[in-house]
Amino acid sequence: MTEPSAKRLDLIVSWTARGTRHAGPIEISGDVVDDFLAIVSEFEDAGTHREDLQSFDPDAEYESGAEPTTLPLRDLPDQELVPLLREAHISDPVTMDVITDHKPNLYAISAPASQGGVPTIFVRATSPVKFSTKSIKGYVTDSFDRVKSPMVVFDETFDFIVRDDFVVVLNASNFERIVSTNEAARETAKIWATEFSQQIAVTAAGLAVLEDYLAGNSFARRKMQSIRSKSHLNGLSGTRIREALSKRGLDPADYLDGDALAVTKENAKLTLSLLNEDLFEGEFSGDEYAAARKSRL
Repeated sequence: MTEPSAKRLDLIVSWTARGTRHAGPIEISGDVVDDFLAIVSEFEDAGTHREDLQSFDPDAEYESGAEPTTLPLRDLPDQELVPLLREAHISDPVTMDVITDHKPNLYAISAPASQGGVPTIFVRATSPVKFSTKSIKGYVTDSFDRVKSPMVVFDETFDFIVRDDFVVVLNASNFERIVSTNEAARETAKIWATEFSQQIAVTAAGLAVLEDYLAGNSFARRKMQSIRSKSHLNGLSGTRIREALSKRGLDPADYLDGDALAVTKENAKLTLSLLNEDLFEGEFSGDEYAAARKSRL
């Protein structure tokens, strides 16, 4: 019999049902624990020196294999995910029926901190559940049967790591897909809209439109997340915005009410593009463009 590992870690799966995210542990022991400890050991040093990492930029286009980046927990679009994963180990163990009925969209390894404190959580933003649809030849009947039973399969990599008060992003696209597209992210976007209006004047009607636009559009949420990180937002006056609109050939009357932004359904996208410095003119054609993503030179 395999002796259980003396080291403690928790295997957690998370799924969404009726718009609400859930999480719970899968019971593991012995060689399985040791296997996961070996996988985690390959990543345990990633991001430990936070000062050496670039800040995660939701506006950038990261290529596969890009260097890790970091993001404070307070800036996560989904503010429910990390507390849920940290508390998942005290929930009832997840059964195969739950896994079959609610296919998990991520799994994580929660490992104790080396010197106390909160556990480090290594997250893989993909479902561990695979469904076999291959034909298997019967040994006795010599016939072919179709097998459709679920299998739980784990990779030897992770997409992001949750440390004490920040996240280390290893795979930007998978990270964004998990933290930016659910109901919790939509609720956070409304808070972002309110905070934005405390930095730049927005009409009451415009704020309501902005809240709805952010709540219903993950692209817009990514733009607002990028805008929030930019220092030029503080103290940006209506006069300066009016000048920028005119420079881009846009009529300020369509975007401003006095010195306050008048966000509408029609101008919301261009308003965010302007504030995020996405608008530019073609060097040779003179045509106006809006960049979906961009990187600093």
